[in-house]
Amino acid sequence: YDNGGADTAINGINVDAFAGITRVYSPQFVIAPPLYETWVNVINGNQDSEAIVTLTLRSPAGETLSHPVTRMLPRNAQWKGNLWDIFQNDPGLLGRTGWLEVSSSTDYIVGTLSFTDKNNDLNHKFLASFQLSGIPLSHFLFPFVSENEMYETAIALLNAGDQPASARLELWGPLGTLEAVATVALVPGARTAQSLSGFFPAIGFFGAGNVRVQSSQPLHSSGFMYDRELRFMSPLPPVPYPGE
Repeated sequence: YDNGGADTAINGINVDAFAGITRVYSPQFVIAPPLYETWVNVINGNQDSEAIVTLTLRSPAGETLSHPVTRMLPRNAQWKGNLWDIFQNDPGLLGRTGWLEVSSSTDYIVGTLSFTDKNNDLNHKFLASFQLSGIPLSHFLFPFVSENEMYETAIALLNAGDQPASARLELWGPLGTLEAVATVALVPGARTAQSLSGFFPAIGFFGAGNVRVQSSQPLHSSGFMYDRELRFMSPLPPVPYPGE
């Protein structure tokens, strides 16, 4: 996708993988007009039924931030827009961040979330999109992370389940050495989002490596790498790996 400014790409979504799934999530959103925007794109992939779809914005602790918004989507219909506009420019959302829940009356609901900067004349500096998460993971990794004088990496972890989760994060170097370990506790409905140095404060600059996550409960997650002046942003989707 080329909007005349920043470029972005996303793989096709395997709709069949969302059979039986009626809730999908983004572990991160930000509403900070006019500088930054979060766009949601939801599609009813169910070929047998219309879908009643509800968007709910929640704080990092899981509290509802604004009155949920509901729309009926016929088969194959799409709901796309800036979250700030979808929630009717609710002033209580200004400057807020947290996680997004998309619930549906039927399964096969799929979509993406996109982060971008102000789009005067479609001249974005950055545009990054990732697939809304329907299947949480207990063992997963982010295969490339970096944090130095030019780049930062941010990771968001969401516990959308009904049991507390304890997650172990491991930072591995490119030669297979374990460089740092962190533990994160997440109560049901809670989300944490930090930079690499936030999770591992003792690492200083870290050229390249990967982060592995092992959680006692399945988590939804997303990651991003960006330069410190936000001229570039790339999504880092989690990759599942075998558990113990």
